Amino acid sequence: MDFRISKNVIFDNLIISSGGFGMGRFLPSMCVLALVGALTGCATPPTAEQLAHLDYGAYPENYEQLIRAYFDRGLKDPSSLQISGGIPAPTQSWQKFMGSLKAGYRTCVTYNAKNSFGAYTGYTTTYFLIKDGRIVDAIENADRLQQTVGWRMCS
Repeated sequence: MDFRISKNVIFDNLIISSGGFGMGRFLPSMCVLALVGALTGCATPPTAEQLAHLDYGAYPENYEQLIRAYFDRGLKDPSSLQISGGIPAPTQSWQKFMGSLKAGYRTCVTYNAKNSFGAYTGYTTTYFLIKDGRIVDAIENADRLQQTVGWRMCS
């Protein structure tokens, strides 16, 4: 039997409410973080040959538009979006997860926005990987993940 864990499924379950850590959300989130750490702790970096043949795609000239559209679709109140320091220009990057190697252009955006109650949730960082004019990966709470399991996605 072939089991594959999608990174997006794992990270979609990592979102921890900034309003407080209820035990119902805290424990499952910590278990997922421990699982992710265990699965990536033994990961081997890509070989020089793999890196030499990566296809990063075309530089995303419209990266700001893509990221703003992402927030417009995902936020409860898109008009409340506050981006700290602007949207940095993406740089060539790759990521390897569960044996899958992806390449594209990476940028991280630190933002704050209102929740359903009309209160700001606090600043958090989202990691974006863009390739061929679309966001191929977005990892919410990348700053918290970096602190918890030591991944250096946004530094």
